[in-house]
Amino acid sequence: MKKLLLSITVFSSSLMTWAQNGQLQNGGFENWTNQTLYDYPTIWSSSDQDQFVGTPTVIKSTDAQIGSYSAEIRTVEYGTAPDTAFGYVFLGTTGSMGPDGGIPYTASFNTIKFQYKCDLPVTNDSVYVYMIRFLGGTMVDFAVAPVVGGTTNTWTQGSMTVSNLPQDELFIGFVMGDPNNGVLCAPGSWARFDNVQLFNGVSAATALPDFSFESWSSNSIETPDNWFTLNDILSGMGLQNAAKSTDAAVGSYSIELTTIQDPNSGDTIPGFISAGPINFMSMGNPFAAIPYNASPTLLSCIYQHMPVNSDQGVIQVQFFQAGNPIGNVMMPFVTNLAWTNLSVPVIISGTPDSMLFIAFSGDNPGTVLKLDELSLSGGNVGLDEFNSMNLSIYPNPASDKVMVKLDGTFGYELINVYGTVVASENNLSNAIEIDLTQFNSGSYLIRLTNASTTETHSLVIQ
Repeated sequence: MKKLLLSITVFSSSLMTWAQNGQLQNGGFENWTNQTLYDYPTIWSSSDQDQFVGTPTVIKSTDAQIGSYSAEIRTVEYGTAPDTAFGYVFLGTTGSMGPDGGIPYTASFNTIKFQYKCDLPVTNDSVYVYMIRFLGGTMVDFAVAPVVGGTTNTWTQGSMTVSNLPQDELFIGFVMGDPNNGVLCAPGSWARFDNVQLFNGVSAATALPDFSFESWSSNSIETPDNWFTLNDILSGMGLQNAAKSTDAAVGSYSIELTTIQDPNSGDTIPGFISAGPINFMSMGNPFAAIPYNASPTLLSCIYQHMPVNSDQGVIQVQFFQAGNPIGNVMMPFVTNLAWTNLSVPVIISGTPDSMLFIAFSGDNPGTVLKLDELSLSGGNVGLDEFNSMNLSIYPNPASDKVMVKLDGTFGYELINVYGTVVASENNLSNAIEIDLTQFNSGSYLIRLTNASTTETHSLVIQ
């Protein structure tokens, strides 16, 4: 039941697509997706809440013996080794040494009855029931036994006989195997439980809370599209350190990365974003490179950095060719409480085939880094690639040129902070470049209009 810092992630086809056209798609962090990681029984505690391994070990099943739902617990493999995670549900509390308390319960009982289905095909693999009584804060009875094994496709009553001792707190749980003694069920095994009842002889005792697993909640995270964060890893600890912020330099949102401290372990956990998957169970670098074949000359962003004790955040970009590094860019951040433009040159000795892109908030708990308008530009990151993307303006901030587009025939107006139109053009199509060398640095608006819509975008000229 120990919480682990790990993640199981896979490449997606959309990631590979955008990585090869040279742009940092969603570098303005305008697009976010809410992702449900797992469901968990609200009254009962579950293994996913203690240790989420990327694949749920507890499932809200609509195959129920009574009511609408049952609880399915599973054994799954995770990591590259791989390791095994086991599912469990329980009523009560646990600490670093295991169960340390129960729910308030004073009724007398000597039998635990429940309904189950299961598929544990390996001989002697079993689901174990844990029953612990506490009286005045002291453990007075402990019983653990295998109660479910083999394959059962119809709802079947299981039971466990226990001693009849007084208690004022009760711990009861179902576990895939007996991990305290090193006994785990084979990956792929599962068992469903419903209608958990206590009996004193033939008489039903006071009902357990949510004895038929009807109450469920969901653990969800919000993730910027095309980026990876630690939120899915931290969710099992009840933590997150990458958030959608409405304090944006351009558009509606930015990303806020915060260095936090795990209240349970005391570990310091920086805020990260990565263009590739993050896997702390890998044997090498936990941050994966992604396919990339463009040759940009400039890395730009707008940022705020609020460090603790002179802490420093950084963006690191590495370019590779056949596994060998051919370029490395570091963009450090100093203290800036207001949105600040920053650009650094990119020098690559060859044509890359992959790229590692990581942003890091800092080492000290409480340090905050906000990022907006991340971009790679220049070189062969140009108009042809931009024309195939679902973007209206790029790059932003811009220096000598900006590329704009809108579906169909369109026109644009470039407007300064005084509301004056300083440049305009009509009867354009697809994507065009606008020369910015004649304009002063500062904030502008670009208004794009076609037959059906008008879009207005902020533009920073450096």
